[in-house]
Amino acid sequence: MKRIKLQRIHLEEDAGKNTHVGAVSHVDLDRAGVPLVEVVTEPVIGSSEEAAEFMRSLHRLVRWLEISEADMEKGQMRCDANVSVRRRGEDRLGTRTELKNINSFRFVQNAIDHEIARQIRILDAGGRITRETRLWDATLGQSALLRSKEEANDYRYFPDPDLPPLVVDGQIMGRSCAPCPSCPSCVRALPARARDRPRRRAHVDRRPRARRVLRYRRRAHPGDRSGRMIANWMLTELLGALNAEGKSISDSPMPARTLSALVVLVESGTISGKIGKGDLRGELPHR
Repeated sequence: MKRIKLQRIHLEEDAGKNTHVGAVSHVDLDRAGVPLVEVVTEPVIGSSEEAAEFMRSLHRLVRWLEISEADMEKGQMRCDANVSVRRRGEDRLGTRTELKNINSFRFVQNAIDHEIARQIRILDAGGRITRETRLWDATLGQSALLRSKEEANDYRYFPDPDLPPLVVDGQIMGRSCAPCPSCPSCVRALPARARDRPRRRAHVDRRPRARRVLRYRRRAHPGDRSGRMIANWMLTELLGALNAEGKSISDSPMPARTLSALVVLVESGTISGKIGKGDLRGELPHR
């Protein structure tokens, strides 16, 4: 696991949304003025894969803390990726460009890979990279120039005169943080028995859903505190079938004892896994 150092976290206001369809642009001001939290990392992310995984981790955290649904397609969470390249052996960062408002983890990775390749082509041809903001077109698989990039001091950041600096006492901070739940990464770092579910399946990213899954699992396997087999069946076969029907674990029509008995038959070799999966799907009515 790599630690990504944060530069700052600050509040902004949503300025609205532009949608470009061919030569026509539409302006959506429905979210104008809505507060936004912007998280800015230090330039320590070394690949498109790391960037996408950081976004997934942040997405899990936001949903786990119930701050937001963080639906990227609905604009509840977006990514602006600053990309630069440098020659092997050099320590100085190259000139960066910004890819604006990317709305999926896959697009984050694709856009960064495309921009890295674009900058390398320019440098290999003897050109130079200019600071600019670019838009990512996922349909075409390429970026396009939006505007030249201002220098940092052109943003004119300045303190709000009506908001004096606030220094929070350490004891107050401690009391405020005490009831906060463990974050997903902390839960996954615990031993399997301590968190009561297997390490490789600890991917339930929202606390209400996690609680429902654990309650169901304990009913299905009350005498076993590890329950790797039952957890695997729940998180792959059962939840997969329920998700396809738009249902959650709390709405499962399959009793926990039935799932437990089914898994015992598979685990003992009485029936095959293929037959067990077919029996599980047969227990769940379809719409």
